[in-house]
Amino acid sequence: MALVCTLPESGRSDRSITVQSIIARATSAHELADGVGFRFEFSDEIANALLDLILAERVCCSTFSYTLYFEPRQGAIALRIEAPTEFARPLKDMYMSFATRKDTHG
Repeated sequence: MALVCTLPESGRSDRSITVQSIIARATSAHELADGVGFRFEFSDEIANALLDLILAERVCCSTFSYTLYFEPRQGAIALRIEAPTEFARPLKDMYMSFATRKDTHG
């Protein structure tokens, strides 16, 4: 991930811990063709945490795309993180290692 991360080496460990603490709250995680997808139970707290995560990640990993989807009636929140082909496998490996629940479906 050093190829796409613009954070100084000294800040990567703390950022990794922050990302991991949020992604670990996912109720499901799965690989996409060019990235990863996660689902979270709805709460204002997790919605704000996911938006903060995206805003911070866009600074250090600007080649990735991020999508948040809010299901109707306070349903689940879906997060998709996708990368250009050459970075898709490292992105999948990193983010899936942060998830505590991993699904095998796409």
